[in-house]
Order: sequence, then structure tokens, then C-alpha cells
Amino acid sequence: MVRFVSFAQTPLGWRVAVYSAVSCAQACAMLPVICAFTCIFIFVNNSVPQRHRGKLNGLAQACVAIARVCSPLVTSNIFASSTSNELSWPLNYHLCFYMLATIALLALALARRLPESIERQVLEVEPTVLASTEIHASTAQDTPQTSQSMLLTRV
Repeated sequence: MVRFVSFAQTPLGWRVAVYSAVSCAQACAMLPVICAFTCIFIFVNNSVPQRHRGKLNGLAQACVAIARVCSPLVTSNIFASSTSNELSWPLNYHLCFYMLATIALLALALARRLPESIERQVLEVEPTVLASTEIHASTAQDTPQTSQSMLLTRV
């Protein structure tokens, strides 16, 4: 006869060992995710000048929020329908996981197409005054015309 012992009745040393092992496994699983999110935020912030970062971060967070709402709704419905159908291998319960893997591979392919300049920040250079000479047909004299423009460079 097998006797089951609750986890609370196990010796303290075993509980500490199990909690330590689970904590280490969780840390190893979360480290790549944290690094990926950090890289994404760096790329997003490096893609625009500082004066537009607030707008871009707001747009990026809105897109993430929409994806976090829609993704569980869509994938759970696909998984539920794929488990209840009588179709063969590619369309059975594996379908949801194949679709998620395809989306991940598409994201990887798009990330590989990012230019190398995305690794450097866009810096704004102070406005410069550009002078151009325009000849007016009515007066036939030279008048300097000035305009301000913002120059963008990458560090």
C-alpha cells in the first residue's frame, strides 16, 4: 500500500531543496524573456528622436495591450476547436502551437531585417539657420530667406 505524505510533512531540508530548484528553474526560464523585452524597448526608443519617444512608447504599449487581449481569445478558440475536430495531424490539437511557432518565426525574420543603425540612439542637433537667396521677379533684387531645420544623427 502506498502512503502519500503532504508536502508540509516532509523534512525542512527537502522543502528548501525543492523551493530552491523551482526558483532556479523559474529564473532560468525568465531571464531570456527579460532580456528580450529590454532589447525591444531599446530598439523602440532608438528608432525615433527623443522628442517623439513618448508618442512612440504610447503607441507601442497600446499595440501590446491589444495583442495581450486578442491573443488568448484567438488562440484558446483555435485550440478548443482543434481538439474537438476529427482532422488529421496538421489540423488536430497541434494547430495552435504551429500557428504560434509561425508567428514567432515571422517576428524573428522581421527582427533580422532591422538596420544596424537601430543599435544607436538618434540624437537631435540644434536647429541651424539655412540661408538661401531668392530673386523676386517684381523687384529683381536679392533677399536672403532663412528657415530652421532639425538635423538628426545617430551616435
